[in-house]
Parts: sequence; C-alpha cells; structure tokens
Amino acid sequence: MHVRIDDFESNLVEACDAFEEERLRDQFIAEVSLVDKEIITLRAFMEKTKAELEQVNYDGSAARVRSNAVLIKDDGAANPDRGSKFLFPDELVKKTREDEAATTDGIVNQAEPLWRDFLQRCDHAFHLPRGARVVGKEKLLKLVEDVLRAKHERNLAALETEPTSDFFYNFIHDTYGVPHAAMLVIHGILTALIQFREEHPILAMFSAILTGSLDEAAWEYSMHWRELLKQFPVGSMHELQHYVLQLYPGFSDQETSEFINEFHTTSVICTSDSLIAHLTDKLLQRSEMRLRKWMRVLRWRDAQHSGGLRKLEFNGLVQEFFGSASEELVAFYCSNLTSKHGNSRVPLEGWAFVCCCLEVFQKSPRSMDF
Repeated sequence: MHVRIDDFESNLVEACDAFEEERLRDQFIAEVSLVDKEIITLRAFMEKTKAELEQVNYDGSAARVRSNAVLIKDDGAANPDRGSKFLFPDELVKKTREDEAATTDGIVNQAEPLWRDFLQRCDHAFHLPRGARVVGKEKLLKLVEDVLRAKHERNLAALETEPTSDFFYNFIHDTYGVPHAAMLVIHGILTALIQFREEHPILAMFSAILTGSLDEAAWEYSMHWRELLKQFPVGSMHELQHYVLQLYPGFSDQETSEFINEFHTTSVICTSDSLIAHLTDKLLQRSEMRLRKWMRVLRWRDAQHSGGLRKLEFNGLVQEFFGSASEELVAFYCSNLTSKHGNSRVPLEGWAFVCCCLEVFQKSPRSMDF
C-alpha cells in the first residue's frame, strides 16, 4: 500500500493538467478500496486461525471432544469396535467447554487402584482432561460385556495368559488407534466405572478384575453362565428352572430350589440379564453354589488349616477330580495364581475359582463347541 501511495504522489507532481490529476485520484481511490478489502479478508482469516488454535489448545479440548464422541455409537451403545461408525453430535461440541468449566481440573484420586494403574500407563506427555464425559451405566455395561467377550474368545483361540487389565488397555488402543485419544476414552470409562460399580455387580466385578483384587478364573467361570444362556435363554420362571438344572447338574433339589426362590425374591423381572447380575453378585459374595462346593472340598484337603494350598498340593486334587482336563488347560487357569504367589501357598478361594473353571471347561477350549 505504501508503494502505491508513493507512486501516486510522484505521478501527481508530474501531472500537468486537471484531467491527469482526476485520473490519478480515481486510481488512488480504487487502490485504497482494494487494499481495504484485502485487510478485511486477512482479519477474517486471522480470527478463524485464532479460534482453531484456541480449540486445539484448550486443555486438549479438540482431542477430548472426539474421544467423548466415539463413546456414543450410532446404535446408542458404547461398544468400541474398529470400523464402526460413531456419532459426533453438535450438542456435544457446543457444551464441552460449559461442562468443563463446571468441573474441577483433571486431578484423580491416586488412592484409587484404578487411577494408580491408569497413571502408570500414561505417557509423560499426556494431560488429564478437565471433566471427562462419563458414559452412561447401560452403555458401560455393554462395553464391559464386549471386552470380556473379546478376551474370552482370545482365550478360546490360544489360551492367552495376558492379564485382563492389559487386554482392556490394548483393546481400547487397538480400537481407537491414536494413543492419546485412547487414553482419553479410558479415562472416561474408568470415571464411569468408579461412579457406577456400587450400583451393579458386573461393574463391581470388572473393577475388581482390573485392579487384580479378583482372580482371573472368577470372570472366566462367569462366561460359562453366558454361554449356557445361548442354549437356554431365560424369560420366565419355567425357563429359569430349566436353566438352573443345566447350570448345576448333580446339585440337590433343595439347593436349586433355594437358588430359584432367592432369585425370585431379589429380582424384579426374570430375564437373562437379571440372572447374570444375580449370579455375579453371588460370586462376589463368595456364596455361588459351585464356588461354595469347591471351597468345602479345598478346606477338607487343607490338612494344616493354613487357608491355602501349594501348587503341588493342588495338582493332586486336579488328578483326582479333573483327570480328563488337559495339562495345557490346567496350566492356563493356574497361571495367574502361580505368577502372583509363586511357590507360596495360594488362598483356597483362588483354587476354588480354578476348580469351577475346570469343572465346566474340562475339554480344552480349542475343541469346545458351545
């Protein structure tokens, strides 16, 4: 613009008649108008760029909004699955900063085992989000079921000994690809898990699995209930009675009747989901029928009343009760306990969970046909 003005002044001095002066004045006005339009365009571009930078730098807002969006599937269920189509609702973008402003910054309670494990897995460059969007309880339940199902299928295929906590983190990372986005998603999942685990036994079980306070064999045994429901779905009391007979063959009529009566009095509706929740609650209370049976057997085998058995002592019980089980299968179900306790005595409860698995999965999972 300065060059254009200088040229104009120089030409103006050299102009000799009024016509040339008028022409140069018009040219000047046209040049100034053009420059003014360029300035307006440049300012608009700068404002747009500034807004985009604020969106990116606002405590990782852009990445967090995307991570929150992927938790909401087009079918309304939180089921991260590579290739699935996820919704990105406009209202989520609009309200993100309002929600974050109404929450505390991303400080987690490090006394909580779930958060301790999470922080240990975080990259040093990862920043905790302010006010992660918590997934709903029903969506969280669906997600937990999907993770357990995927882990169970992995075990069926190759007797995979990867801890469920590691599998969970790898599952989310494989689903979302970008590590930072995956950790944001996991942050939201764990926030919801801590919030809702006291309200549903399956969430309580999954939380205990991730923290290692519940043995791997416990949730593996629970998968047998789910597989059995594929053959014998429950939607009425008659179907419940038939299912219980398949679940607990050899148990007395009194025991099965007590189970059915307890379920009837504690559950509002008779469905497969409510039955799994009831069985999970019994398992967490250590009062599930098959678990109690094996606890009685193990107490009897614990001659020293020490409350535990060594691996060699347990091997004798395996030979007596599970002679048809393959060595590979036994090693698989015992691997978590032996890695945790080594040559020390393993609490009877841990062996009881293994016995439950061996009883229902005596054939190698490679040849299982549910």
